[in-house]
Amino acid sequence: MVTTMIAIVYIKDEMNENVAMKFSHAVMQNDTEKITQLFLTDEEKELDKHYLNSFIKYLQEHEDKLETIEKSLYEQMDSQEADPKAIVQLQLIGKKYGFFANYQLKLNNSYVEIENITDDHLDVKLGNGIYLNNHKKHNFYGPIFPGDHVIHIQFENELGTFFVQEEVTIWDKDRYVIKVDQEEILTNDAHIRETLFGLSTVYSAQIIEWINDIHNEQSFYTEMGILYDVEDLFDYILADGKTIKFSHAVFDEESFEVMNIQDDWYASARIISTFEVESDDPIHLLFNLDYVYNELLDEWELSDIIWDQTTQSIIDLWDSPYQIERKDLIDANKLELTL
Repeated sequence: MVTTMIAIVYIKDEMNENVAMKFSHAVMQNDTEKITQLFLTDEEKELDKHYLNSFIKYLQEHEDKLETIEKSLYEQMDSQEADPKAIVQLQLIGKKYGFFANYQLKLNNSYVEIENITDDHLDVKLGNGIYLNNHKKHNFYGPIFPGDHVIHIQFENELGTFFVQEEVTIWDKDRYVIKVDQEEILTNDAHIRETLFGLSTVYSAQIIEWINDIHNEQSFYTEMGILYDVEDLFDYILADGKTIKFSHAVFDEESFEVMNIQDDWYASARIISTFEVESDDPIHLLFNLDYVYNELLDEWELSDIIWDQTTQSIIDLWDSPYQIERKDLIDANKLELTL
C-alpha cells in the first residue's frame, strides 16, 4: 500500500511538472518546439512562430508575468478547473491510469478593436507583415498573442491612403482598443502639407503681383473670380507706386490643421511671403488661408484668405523646414495658377 501511495504521489507530481514546470523551463530555454507540444492540437495552427517567439521573449523579459502564469496553472490544477480569465488555461483531455487528470494548455488570445474608422479599405497587421483577421464590420482584429506588438494600420478616405502604427502590450484583456485620430494623421501628412503650402504660396504671390499689375480693385475682383476684402492690401501695395515681386515663402507648420466637419474636409494654413521691393527693403506679409476639399474635383479649394504685415523676426521664430522660393514655383510652373 505504501509503495502504491508513493507511486501515486510520484505520478501526480510528474504530471504537474509536465504542465506547469515544463512550460516555465521551455520559456526560459527558448524551446518553441516543446511549448508547442504542450498546447492543444487545434491550437497549433494559431501558434505562429513569430507570435510564439514574441510571447516567449515577453515572458523572458518580464519574469513576474511568467511567475503569474505558473502560479495560475498550479491553482487550476488544484481546482481541476480551467480559469477563463487566465492567460494560459488548462484543458482536461482525459485521465491517466483512470485517476489522474491529464492536461494540455490553451492560450487565451486577445483581439484589437479599431475605433473611428469604418471604411471598408482597412488593413491591420503586425510589424512583421502578418495580417490580422478581421471580425465584426472591419474594426475587430485578431487573435493576437500576449506580449509586446507593433500594430500597423492602413486606411483610405477621400484624401488618399494613410498609415499609422501603435505599440501595444497584450496581456490580460480580451479587447484592446486603438483609437485612430484621422484629423491628426492628415494634419501630419507630408503630402497634404506640401500641397497646401504650395497652393498658399501661389495664392499669396499671385494676389500681390496681380494687384501690382492691375492697379484697379474692381478689375482685380473680376480677374480673381473671388470676392475678398483686399482694399487695405491694395492701399498697402500701391502706396509708393513701386513694383514688387514675390521672393520666397515660409510655412508655419505648428498652426497647420486639417479638420473633418460634417463629413467634409477643411484645412487652415498660415504662411509668410516675402516680396522684393524696387529700391527698398523687402516686405513680409502674413497670410491665413482656409481651404475646403472638393471630392468631385479631387482638389483643395480656397475658401478664405486674411493678410497682415509682419517682420523677419516672426519668420525666424517659425524655423520651418517648409520653404519655397520664386524659382521653385517657376520651375514647377505654378506661378500662373487659375483662381
